[in-house]
Amino acid sequence: MYRKFYRPKIDPYDRSYHKDTELEEAAELEELEKIVFAAEPPESFVVRKDQQDIGTGTLGLAYMNSREVNVLNSLDYKGFLIVLHHERKHLRKPYLSEYEVRREVKNELPSDHVGVYGL
Repeated sequence: MYRKFYRPKIDPYDRSYHKDTELEEAAELEELEKIVFAAEPPESFVVRKDQQDIGTGTLGLAYMNSREVNVLNSLDYKGFLIVLHHERKHLRKPYLSEYEVRREVKNELPSDHVGVYGL
């Protein structure tokens, strides 16, 4: 027996629906930007790189010596912000393990942002 999931029918020509969702997405991104850029570590810079340069299955890297953060360039803007926040957390608190950083980032960000990127 299969469950049927309820999916509301959306009229692609209904401009009011698209306008509302665009405004909601813009508000979510603005909230996310405030969280990510609130505590920026000093003298760090971000470089977007290809998957082959970063490594398979890796979304971002943080280098302590050069204070450089590498982020996968195929991520959308929301994913970029989440990965950037995660990597900067590594720079701010180098004594934390990967699991502890993921837990802190997950607690700081709104829950609907985090699930897609595996944090």
